[in-house]
Amino acid sequence: MPQQEYGYTQAFLAQRDAQRKFDYYFLGVTLALLTLSIQTFNASIATKHVQLMIFTWLALLISFLSGLYRQEMNSLFFKNEAIRMQYEPKLESLRKIVEKGEALFDSSMKPWSLEDISKEINTLRSIVDSASSRQDKYNTRANIAYGIHKWFFVLAILSFVLYKVVNCLP
Repeated sequence: MPQQEYGYTQAFLAQRDAQRKFDYYFLGVTLALLTLSIQTFNASIATKHVQLMIFTWLALLISFLSGLYRQEMNSLFFKNEAIRMQYEPKLESLRKIVEKGEALFDSSMKPWSLEDISKEINTLRSIVDSASSRQDKYNTRANIAYGIHKWFFVLAILSFVLYKVVNCLP
């Protein structure tokens, strides 16, 4: 059996798979830290600056929720990518038929009128353009959500460390 060449498609799929795994891992770590820090917090022990721990919890919660939101935006992006990829070839085929001046027939072997072909091209163009614009919107939102997820996670870790340091000092 010949070995398949490693090309753009394989690299793209590997990158997408690795990113998906990292996203789930990062969400899991965020949720685990949030739940662990809440479970292990002992309010009966007199601690200083409890507001730092509450801030840590809020930062972890915001990080987790923005990570979930990013997952939703990625899912919607891929859904629209599938729609766009489904209709783009049809649109291109119709454009080529019109450019070549070839006839197009329906299932009953009646030729399509130029008006029908034009309507179909406009409908397909509208679908493709709409899917592309939604993809851009979802991609932008996913990138913003990732920034929030990442930086609030870092902020939570720093505030947790600060809380521990402050409570270790006499």
